[in-house]
Amino acid sequence: MEAVRELFRPEFLNRLDDVVLFRRLAHGDMSAIVDIQLQRLRRQLADQQITLEMDATARAWLANAGFDPTYGARPLRRVIQRNLHRKLSRLMLEGAITEGSIARVTADTNGLHVKPWMSPLQGLVRQVSPSDSETVLARGETV
Repeated sequence: MEAVRELFRPEFLNRLDDVVLFRRLAHGDMSAIVDIQLQRLRRQLADQQITLEMDATARAWLANAGFDPTYGARPLRRVIQRNLHRKLSRLMLEGAITEGSIARVTADTNGLHVKPWMSPLQGLVRQVSPSDSETVLARGETV
């Protein structure tokens, strides 16, 4: 508090209701912040029945790329937007990630990599033929 008094004039300090001192964000805090930001993205994807799986290397890559010693975690949202949202959006527009898909994300020295994965049962649509009641699967197999 003494540093605040030395830095600002009494006229300015008199107008403040309260002064909150906080410690600077450390790089070790980034893991929890990455998880919070990813939960927001997971909720958005869940509305479209898409699951996001991030491995430890991808979360660590986001923590490193999204941390700035001066600004803390502020750049993280832009890093997620540029490196994850855009890749997911592109794969969704191309049809590689659809309803019921799992988007698996990993990272290496080149950045994040999103790999669409479908469960073996995804895409099987059951239809009943009105004429013979034969069950036909969307992949052309019959039961």
